[in-house]
Amino acid sequence: MLRYTVITDFNGIAIFDPDRLIQFFGGQIAEGADLFTHFMSSDDGDKIVEQGIIIPILAIDDGGYSVEFYVDEKSNRPKEQIVFENGVFPLCIEKRLVIADLVVLKEWIEELGWIQLDVPPGCYKATIRGFCERNRKGHITDCGYEVILESTTSLPESTASLDSNSRVMIPPTYDE
Repeated sequence: MLRYTVITDFNGIAIFDPDRLIQFFGGQIAEGADLFTHFMSSDDGDKIVEQGIIIPILAIDDGGYSVEFYVDEKSNRPKEQIVFENGVFPLCIEKRLVIADLVVLKEWIEELGWIQLDVPPGCYKATIRGFCERNRKGHITDCGYEVILESTTSLPESTASLDSNSRVMIPPTYDE
């Protein structure tokens, strides 16, 4: 398992192959470009997900999150800590994989705030699982996302929902 901390202030996280994303735009993305608005207002948003260029985790609370990557391994997290599961996302890494606050797509500045991930190139079937750990008093002690990557010989079809509720900082419910 690989574990990273991601701080968000744009209500989302982007996991992507930056070289493939730049190729998608013909080999160049202008500094400051608003890719987010472009993706939300055109078919290109769906295309980059279907082509395995980006995995978005959308509509989350701003804050700090633990993001764990399981490459051809399983998580041992207890079932009661899992808040949601969403997959399959296709992922194809040619050279490198990075993770960043979704704001990188709102105002493109190459390498700014990117965390390089130690995931080998190849094709993967990805599942995102949100988790929330609480102490006995119900206070959150850790929360974030598991990215479970299963190696494949070709790019799998996307079955994930981009409308999925990805929030993990959810108030506890009491059965009293």
